[in-house]
Amino acid sequence: MSFRSKWREYVAALSATLITAAAGTTVGWTSPTLPILLAKDSPIQTSADQSSWIASLMILCSAASPIPASYLADRIGTKKTLLLAAIPYIIGWIMVMLAGNVPTIYVSRLISGLGYGVAYTAAPMYLGEIASDEVRGAMATLITVMSKFGILSQYCIGPYVSMLGLASFNIAIPILFVVTFSAMPESPYYYLKSGHQNLAEISLKKLRGKGYMREELESMTHLVNENMKEKSRWKDLVVVGGNKKGLIILLGIYFTQQFCGSTAIISYAQQIFGAAEGGLGAKESCILFGTVQLLTSAISSQLVDRLVY
Repeated sequence: MSFRSKWREYVAALSATLITAAAGTTVGWTSPTLPILLAKDSPIQTSADQSSWIASLMILCSAASPIPASYLADRIGTKKTLLLAAIPYIIGWIMVMLAGNVPTIYVSRLISGLGYGVAYTAAPMYLGEIASDEVRGAMATLITVMSKFGILSQYCIGPYVSMLGLASFNIAIPILFVVTFSAMPESPYYYLKSGHQNLAEISLKKLRGKGYMREELESMTHLVNENMKEKSRWKDLVVVGGNKKGLIILLGIYFTQQFCGSTAIISYAQQIFGAAEGGLGAKESCILFGTVQLLTSAISSQLVDRLVY
């Protein structure tokens, strides 16, 4: 397998995961911004309690959108759902740019949280449906790679520009996503579920190029038809043995990820490193921290398929 033979899939995947880069900026934004807000000469006077709400409201609100996003993806497709995810980010950054008080920042974080939940629901669905078997694992890890890129951008730019300057940079990412991703094909699986066989074939040809094979479309069609014969219910997650086992594994992974404190460390990195008083300055330590995260996630994207196959 070579990159040349799969470049169309990678272009679509990179464009799609720009939305998770936007998600990364919303998480990493607080690291350089909270010290500015808490300073005596802050443009928006902010207390320590208020700063903690600024950091946490986005993640709290993100829990509200995944289930509606999954229904939306089935109704209008994963591509359109991902494009809709850009709207809360754009609105959120506009509000930050115009903010004159803390409540406005609260609202901007809540709105951005909705986009965060939609992005992390629809992006894995889209990548899983457009990728061929040989690169599906690597493409799935692009979600994390691009998210870490978004976080690192905040560590590299945030300490050296104003809040307005950082928000201006951040709003450009979801706008770039909308511009590029609008040209990408919809998932062929969505077209097949909607009964549009011709559109599914066109989509698959765009994704595979010279590697397109009619047999793959027929295999997809068979899989979709089999899945549509079985009506899924929420209780199947805990009643069906295989689903229950998968749910337990998934919840275990996500529980460990969220409750290990990684999000808090990312959000408060500059303050944490500043309090540690290490050999490097807080800003430089953040950049090193973000770089290590990006590199390790990039390495995993290269290893995942090679270790499986």
